[in-house]
Amino acid sequence: MMIRKLPMLDADTANHAVYGGAIALVALLVSALLRRPHPELHAAVVVLVFAAGKEAADYISRRAAAKAGEKPTHSVEWADLAGTLAGGLAIVGARLLG
Repeated sequence: MMIRKLPMLDADTANHAVYGGAIALVALLVSALLRRPHPELHAAVVVLVFAAGKEAADYISRRAAAKAGEKPTHSVEWADLAGTLAGGLAIVGARLLG
């Protein structure tokens, strides 16, 4: 029997997932400290805002670089947004199940 190698995430996507998870943890902690209702919903929204904000900042940076005739340092990718959301939602999901 041959065991196949699992697919690997590229470093950028993995970083987005880790940061999404970290953002969710902090949002859950802040919600708990403030005794907010529905801390999981709060955390999910915070992760979404951060993920979309990061890609919006990359878009603005990319346009400014192009306008100045410079090489852009960031790209705008749906995979980055999805990676951030996946990391955050994994933490939120674990909280809901636990």
